[in-house]
Amino acid sequence: MLKKLAKTAVQCQNFVNYRCIICKRHCSLEPALCAGCLSILPWISPMSCLVCGSAYASSCRGCSHVEDGFDQRLAIFEYAFPVDALLKRFKYQESRSIGRALGQLLAEAVKQQGGAEAIDLIVPVPLAWPRRKARGFNQAADLAEVCSKQLNVPWSDRMLWRHADTPALAGLSPVERRFALLGAFSAEQGVCGKRIALVDDVMTSGATSLEIQTELSDQGAESVSFWSVARALDVTGHQSADA
Repeated sequence: MLKKLAKTAVQCQNFVNYRCIICKRHCSLEPALCAGCLSILPWISPMSCLVCGSAYASSCRGCSHVEDGFDQRLAIFEYAFPVDALLKRFKYQESRSIGRALGQLLAEAVKQQGGAEAIDLIVPVPLAWPRRKARGFNQAADLAEVCSKQLNVPWSDRMLWRHADTPALAGLSPVERRFALLGAFSAEQGVCGKRIALVDDVMTSGATSLEIQTELSDQGAESVSFWSVARALDVTGHQSADA
């Protein structure tokens, strides 16, 4: 994917329609990333385990032998610099052009893996209303909308609700995180029989996505996939820190 995107960027350097979201140089087309910045992004390794978050197959917990509730897991970057900084600017400074560019990269990765053909509806991970009101938007909804346009798959932010903001999950054990999230989400009956793609900016421990997957399945979703821009990886082989 990197070679394909870099080639496109190089071919069109004589156009100045956009500015790179990292270095601010003029670039040709969206996604607004120049070839140089594309090359330094922390593209996730195929050796990484998206289930447990291990960066190396040798330290994976044998997740390939564990039944996974998700039909597909997909992430394009490690949650590391400069992607972590970009996502923070997107979420907390409302730099929504960053979200648009990252959403286009995510959609391109889905296309290359053939994931869109098995999806009926794209659903963003919801924010609790107080956080949504304070922030002014839901970053996952922005990503879902971009993916919908790029993949020609419907999306909706009205199929899944978060009842209340949950306490900070950092520092909690996996069991404590799951307990803290019990009953935090409700899905509408419209998900019944649908093949759902759940979209978020980053997966860290996976507790939030697993709770949502359980709720969607309980409401009759045929399958649930999870697409995220980034995945937090633990180079020590132990599970790291909320989505």
